[in-house]
Amino acid sequence: MAKSVTNIPALLLLALMTLTVSCTGKVGETRAVARPANTYTQQAAMAIYGYQPERALLIIDSAVIVGNLSQMRADVNRAKIYSQSHMGQQLDSLLGGPEGVRYDTARAIGERLLLHDSLKDGQGPCQDVLEILIHTARMQQDSVRWLLRSRQLVSECRRHGKETKALRTEAEIGASLCFSGQPEQGMAMLDSAINSLTGGKDVSFYQLDALIIALKRKISVLAYFGRKEETLPLAHRMTELLDDYEQHPDRYRALQQQVEAEQQWERANHIRQQGVGIFLIALLAVAFALYALYMNRKTRRKNRALVQQIDEAMRYKDLYQSMVKEESAEPTASQPQAELTDAQLFAQIHGTIVRERLYLDPACDRQMLTDRFQLSKERLGALFAQYSQAKNIAAYINGLRLDYASHLLTSRPDMDIQAIAASSGFSTHRYFSTCFKQYFGLSPTAYRMAKTDV
Repeated sequence: MAKSVTNIPALLLLALMTLTVSCTGKVGETRAVARPANTYTQQAAMAIYGYQPERALLIIDSAVIVGNLSQMRADVNRAKIYSQSHMGQQLDSLLGGPEGVRYDTARAIGERLLLHDSLKDGQGPCQDVLEILIHTARMQQDSVRWLLRSRQLVSECRRHGKETKALRTEAEIGASLCFSGQPEQGMAMLDSAINSLTGGKDVSFYQLDALIIALKRKISVLAYFGRKEETLPLAHRMTELLDDYEQHPDRYRALQQQVEAEQQWERANHIRQQGVGIFLIALLAVAFALYALYMNRKTRRKNRALVQQIDEAMRYKDLYQSMVKEESAEPTASQPQAELTDAQLFAQIHGTIVRERLYLDPACDRQMLTDRFQLSKERLGALFAQYSQAKNIAAYINGLRLDYASHLLTSRPDMDIQAIAASSGFSTHRYFSTCFKQYFGLSPTAYRMAKTDV
C-alpha cells in the first residue's frame, strides 16, 4: 500500500508531461496549418533571396497562386532576385545557361515590364524596374544601357517629387561621364548635385546619404585625374557631416520621419483620389444601368401600347373581311364577271386572295393576279387603287403577309423569325424585318416580346 502511494507523484508527473506534449503537438499542428498563409508573401521571399534564391523564387510563384502578389510585382521581384542575389552561379545553373545568364534574364524581364501600359505612364513599380536595369547594366559593364536607364530614372524620380534620389543618380551619371571622356560635363553635373544636396537649412538622412555618395564620387574623379590636393577639402567635409550625424542623430531621424510622413500622406491622398475615382465610375455605371432599365421599361410600355393599337386595327380588318365575305363569292352563270360592279369585283378578288391565301406564295405579284382573274394590268391596278387601302398591289400583298406573320409571332413561339418570314411569303429574312418595322412600327422580335407582356 505504501509503495502505491509513493508512486502517485510519479504518475501525476508522467500524466502532466503527456498532457504538455499533447498540447504542444496541437499547437505545432495549428502553426503548421497557418504557416502557408503567412509564408507565401513578398516579404518572406525577399528576406532570403540573397543566399536562397531558388526558395525565394518558389515563394514568389506560390504567392501569385494564392493571390498574395500580383503578376507584375512578382516579375519585378524575380528580376531583382536574378540580378542581385549573391548566389549567382546557382542561378546560372538553375537557368541552364552560361555564366551571367541571370543578368540577361533579369534585363529581359525588366525591359518587358517597361512596355506595360501602366509603366509607360510612369505608374506602378517603374522606378524599381529602372533600378534593376541600372544594376544589371553595371554588372554587365554595359555603359550605354546604364546611362540610358539612369537618365530615365532621374526623369521618373523628378516626376514623382523624389528630388533627393534624382540628385543621387545624377551624381552617379556625372562620375560616369568623367571616366568616359567627358570630364567637363560630368564635373558640372557632380557639382550641381552636391550644391543642390547641400542647400537648405535642414538635411534629412536620405539627403545626407546622397550627399556623401556624391562627395565620394567627386573624390574618385579628382584622384583619377591626379588632382589629389583638391580631394582633401571634400574629405574633411565628409568627416564633418558624419561627425554631425553622430552628435545629433535624433535631428536627422526627426527630419527623415517628417519626410516619410509627408510621403505617406501623399500616398494616402493618391489612394483616396483613386477611391473617389472608382466610386464615381461605379456611380456612373449604376446611373447608366438605371437609365437603361428605365428606357427599356419605357420602350416596352410604348411597344405594348402600339401592339394594342395593332390588335384593334386587326379586329377592324377581320370585321371588314366578314362584311365583304358574301360579296366575294365566285361569279355565277346568271351573274357573269363582266356584269359585276367595280366594288363587287374587288371584293371578290380580295376574298379569293384571302380565302385561298394566295399571298403566301412568294411568286404572288401583279402578273400572277392578272393571270388568275383574267383582267388586264390596267383594270386590276385601277381596282386596287380605288378600293384597297394600300398604295399599290405589292403593298397590298405585303400587308396581308405581315398580318399573317403577326399571328404566327403570337401563336407560334417555337418558330424563329427566319422561319416565320419564309412561311409568310417573304423571300429573305432582312426584307421581312424591314417591311415589318415600316408596317407596324417595331421589329418582329420587339412585337413578340410586347405581345407576351400584354
